[in-house]
Amino acid sequence: MIVIVFFSLMIFVIGIYSAMIISTNSLIRDVESVFRLEVDRSVTEGRPIDQYNYNNHAEARGREVGGISYSLRRRFVWHNFQYGYIWARYTRVVYDIDGRILTGASRIPTRWRIERQNGRWEIVEIFERP
Repeated sequence: MIVIVFFSLMIFVIGIYSAMIISTNSLIRDVESVFRLEVDRSVTEGRPIDQYNYNNHAEARGREVGGISYSLRRRFVWHNFQYGYIWARYTRVVYDIDGRILTGASRIPTRWRIERQNGRWEIVEIFERP
């Protein structure tokens, strides 16, 4: 009997955690779009996710972005389907049109405070070590 209860509880916990991960997939896709420079500054301006939009910084420096390579890995998710956190790690290198590195960051751990707003997850605060 105890074994059945234990396995039932484990299946329940795995199911809930899977739902937490799956429900934040759209937010991860949004961040990846910003990383790939597919999102205009007017969309990210004034939002925490704007710090990942390198188009803004390159234009301010008079440089043209030629390409980008990145990896983004979600490490852990915890939320109550209204607000919570995502822990992730990313690496990103931005190149100019001549193939020279403009900027880069390697294996940066980050924590995003997230909230559900109008049916979509939004990053409301980003925590990274300086």
